[in-house]
Amino acid sequence: MATRVHALLNQADGSDIAIFPQLFTIELFTTLPNWRERPIAELVKIAEHTQACRDLFRSEAKRRGLFIDAGSNLEEVSPDRYENIAHLFGLDGEHFMHAKTHIFPAEAAWSTSEGDRMEAFRLPFAKVGFNVCCETEIPECAAALAEQGGELILTPSAAFTEQGFWRVRHCAGPLYREPGLSGPLLPRWPARHAAAGRVGAQLGPRALRHGLRHPGRDHRRGPDQCRDDCHRHGEPRPAP
Repeated sequence: MATRVHALLNQADGSDIAIFPQLFTIELFTTLPNWRERPIAELVKIAEHTQACRDLFRSEAKRRGLFIDAGSNLEEVSPDRYENIAHLFGLDGEHFMHAKTHIFPAEAAWSTSEGDRMEAFRLPFAKVGFNVCCETEIPECAAALAEQGGELILTPSAAFTEQGFWRVRHCAGPLYREPGLSGPLLPRWPARHAAAGRVGAQLGPRALRHGLRHPGRDHRRGPDQCRDDCHRHGEPRPAP
């Protein structure tokens, strides 16, 4: 995994933040003996690699002078209690963490528990917080960060289906602000989402200065359309 991390980060030159997906470390499950025969409930065994993963991303952030959203990892926070925890590592040794507060139903089968805090933290260029994957579908998660002055919401995500990907994507969409638009699209949710739907998505200085926009998508969608998309189980809405 370290080799792949290095290769992906090599593509992030000139960026302020590199964003990895939710449960980026899930592939470590395949290092267990007879992993194909193991029940999915044993996925939490990847927690054994927690410290090694933290050390890897911490050292890469310092070496590259880059903020790294390391996605998330299943971690043991107390005996037999596991949480889906997202990490952000800074170039000066900063380390911010967020335990996912609203887990997907399948995560319950992995013995995963929910966190209970939404916190924004200050980076040199913005006040930042996390919405991990389906937390974007819960308006209060973004609102809680916005009330703390959050300006940028990091959204590491991973979905089982294409429909799941677009559900998260559309829920984050109304919170974007496009270059040239005056004022936030949703004044009560002024924070912007930075989403990683695949490994190695990154934000450059231009995106951070002028607002974030996903190429080819129209993010001038209202909250009603977002909710409609969130509950749609058919094919994703085609790009305009």
